Amino acid sequence: MHVLKKARKRSPLTLDDVRMLLKQKSWGTLSRVENGKRYPSLEMVVCYHVLFAEPLEVLLKREIEEFRLFLEGYAEARIDEITYQSNGVDLAERIHFLSQFTEDGKN
Repeated sequence: MHVLKKARKRSPLTLDDVRMLLKQKSWGTLSRVENGKRYPSLEMVVCYHVLFAEPLEVLLKREIEEFRLFLEGYAEARIDEITYQSNGVDLAERIHFLSQFTEDGKN
């Protein structure tokens, strides 16, 4: 069960209640989001955060993990690019910063 749905289910509110609070015309979009078939809008995430006192990190866990995986691959490619393109003073700092997002930089 998606984290948004879990948050709502712990409360007495129905999907329709949340739909109305978000001023959605139908509950279909919200249902797809709660079932993990669509990404939530920022407004939806903030709504669930405020209504159900759920931390943003919890509500966005899937999106954060997906971005971390993307960033891991991108950071490695960017390190390779700047290593061969640059020789500026900040090069070591840039590589060090990007390295924290690579597989090798993980603890």
